[in-house]
Parts: sequence; C-alpha cells; structure tokens
Amino acid sequence: MRIIVIPEFSHPKIKIHFPDQVQDTACCAAWVQRDIEKYGGDPNRIIIGGHSAGAQITPLIAYGNNEKNWLEGTEYKDDKLKFIGFIGWGGVYDWNFVNQTHPQIKYYLGDIYGPGKWDVSNPINYVSPGDPPGLFITGDRDDYVNIPNPEDGKNDTCSYRMDKAAAKAGIYHQLVIVHGGRHANILVDINKKKELQAPVIEFIKKVTRS
Repeated sequence: MRIIVIPEFSHPKIKIHFPDQVQDTACCAAWVQRDIEKYGGDPNRIIIGGHSAGAQITPLIAYGNNEKNWLEGTEYKDDKLKFIGFIGWGGVYDWNFVNQTHPQIKYYLGDIYGPGKWDVSNPINYVSPGDPPGLFITGDRDDYVNIPNPEDGKNDTCSYRMDKAAAKAGIYHQLVIVHGGRHANILVDINKKKELQAPVIEFIKKVTRS
C-alpha cells in the first residue's frame, strides 16, 4: 500500500482550464498504479487523498471514475484507476457551499467559475454505491472552504455534505471535525498531534483489512 497525497495550488497569474488539473493528477495516480510494484507496493491497495484543492481534485478521481474518464487523451487512457480509500483534509466537495469571498477561488476555477458551470467539478456529484470509503477531516474554524453549516453554524459544511453523500450511497464514511481547526493547521498539526493522527491511522487499518 502507498498513500498519494497530492496538494494543488492556484496562482493568479496561471490560467486554469478545467479539467487540466484533474487530468494531471489522474496521470500521476495512473503512473503510481502501474509502477508501484517496482517499489514494493501493491497496486490493488492504494489510498488517495489531499488537502484543500488537493482534496477537491483527488475525490473527483476517486469517486468520478464511473462517470468520467479523466485519463482520456493521455497515454494512460486505457487504464482503470482503482482506490481502496480516500482521505481529505479541508476539502472542497461542493462549490455552492464554499466561502466565495476568497479571490483565489476564481483563479482556481478559471473558465468554469460560477453557479451551474462549476457543477462538473463538484466531487459530491459523483459519489455513488460501490465507491471507495472516505475519511473527511475539517476544522470547525475553517472559513476558507466552508460557509457556516445551517444546522449548527460550524464551518464544516463541505465535509459534512460529502459525508452525508457517502452515507446515502452506502459506502463506509467517517467525518472528523477538528475543534479549533483552521484551513491550514489541520494538515500541519497532523505531524505532531496524536489525536489527529489516530483517525487517519485507524481508517487506513480498516480499509487495508477489507
């Protein structure tokens, strides 16, 4: 088993044309799946994940395989990507529930920015029965990728909705809300806080035992 964690960064001087960023990441995953045995890994036991925009791209690959061929037009076009799990930190799963005051969102989405146009890039739209288990981690003070949850006012909306979508699809799911967690520190702190490491380790153990 190996874990691919692929973050993605947007910059105002870079013009984004969706789904280029998804296709690039899918090609990386396909390369790993093809070659992982050379490095002692198992291509049938891969978990994919990311943080922030990386947790918007990687679930498209993990959950969108049945509807989209993100590898179309590449040397990996005939490959079938397969993952046994997904882990997202501060993920963007539904742009309709993201704080739109951050200008970086427009740069990131590029020519599909705007309600309706960005639906194709919403991971929540692709969750379906038979998809891999998901672990969704977010901070209750992360106002970068969330608007306040109308049910309790906490900033966990995107991850909360993704967790509910996974439940509806009947796949194993877990939502972890980090008290006091902001957008960046939930990922940074995982290196030093055992309470943040524990659910990740337990999730990995569970999906690799299946």
